[in-house]
Amino acid sequence: MLDRSIFGDICFANILKDEGTLTDEEHFSYLKHFNMLKPFIPHIDLCIHLHIEVDQALERISKRGRDFEANIPRDYLERLQEQVLRIPEWLPSDTRYLKLDWNDMNKDERLDTIRQIL
Repeated sequence: MLDRSIFGDICFANILKDEGTLTDEEHFSYLKHFNMLKPFIPHIDLCIHLHIEVDQALERISKRGRDFEANIPRDYLERLQEQVLRIPEWLPSDTRYLKLDWNDMNKDERLDTIRQIL
């Protein structure tokens, strides 16, 4: 079980390219290295995406009150959301992808959902 994998890292690389932090050449190099490493990544049976809307993410960030999260711009979270929704494009074709709407579930609903997956 992983919280994040190399497949999720592509999201951040794409955002860095789009905002000009990475040049086209640097982004190409990143993707080249990704494709070289991909065959060595242990097989992933299931990718579970715990999806929340940007408004919910901002609310949770506010509730946590962490200084280093306080100034995350909404547009960054929207761009990240767009990229995360593209993760299935990069996963191996035989990896099962499950997107769960995690917005309004209470603890019991979350546990029931997890039990159904297992």
